[in-house]
Amino acid sequence: MGYPVVDLHCDTLTRLLSPFNRKLHVTGKRLVRGRVRIQVFALFVPGKRIKQARRTALYEHDLLERISRDWGLYIARKPEEILQENLVAVPAIEGGEIIEKNEDFYTFERLGIRYITVVWNRQNRFGDPALSPAPVHNGLSEEGRWLVKEMERFKILPDVSHASEKTFWDIVDTAHGPVIASHSCCHALNPHPRNLKDEQIKAIAEKGGVVGINFSCEFLRGEKRCGIEDVIKHIAHVVEIAGIDTVALGSDFDGVRHLPRGLSTAAAYPLLEEGLRKYGFGEEEIRKIMGENALRVLSCGTHTRFTEREEK
Repeated sequence: MGYPVVDLHCDTLTRLLSPFNRKLHVTGKRLVRGRVRIQVFALFVPGKRIKQARRTALYEHDLLERISRDWGLYIARKPEEILQENLVAVPAIEGGEIIEKNEDFYTFERLGIRYITVVWNRQNRFGDPALSPAPVHNGLSEEGRWLVKEMERFKILPDVSHASEKTFWDIVDTAHGPVIASHSCCHALNPHPRNLKDEQIKAIAEKGGVVGINFSCEFLRGEKRCGIEDVIKHIAHVVEIAGIDTVALGSDFDGVRHLPRGLSTAAAYPLLEEGLRKYGFGEEEIRKIMGENALRVLSCGTHTRFTEREEK
């Protein structure tokens, strides 16, 4: 049995723009082989200059449209379109600094942006990142609170990956609906500042959101080498403390250097599914982990289950 996969985060568009490395973890063929139904593509924001950030993000969206034609992807521009075709691309924004004014949300709503990562590794005017040596805002700024409220008004999910712990809690306190961590791991298993503590994971669960487990060995284990079993340990930890409905996949493919043995491209998801089965997860639990939990939040609850006949 092979269950449909939803991946909440990849940096493939940024990798395609790089002059140094075009070897991709995610391609159209690999998505098909990996049984991926929905792939979220991050539009990465390079720097604090708003006009430059917007130009780059819009160019990356144009690039997504081009590769979608080549790879056979359908770009979902509304939550209810998330199951429109067999292979769906969903755009997201990594770096809230691209937002300057309220009118920007109308543009990104038309493009189909499903979540915005409020802050990346560098400081912005909305909040402090997890890797900041010296917080500037002591969490979410007033502009950051405005950002989160406007995102919810446009049905765009707030993403807390990369946020400092104080920024995280301010986002959770400001948001009324689901909050997600699109590509994060568990601090209890590896105390990296990018990883989420148990209370943070529980807070995401209480909001009806999900934690997409990142495949980076640095976050999974704190080393350059790791295996599929390390991904499964982080999945199991989220399930243990927050329930089966809170865990999802957020590979960070094409954005990380060191991936687990056996899980080096999007084609390898069937190996992860089999690993979950061997670990002792039931079939209904595996369905949710591989895709249906992420489907629920991306579709704003419009879809909670894949109804098409699954591939054997």
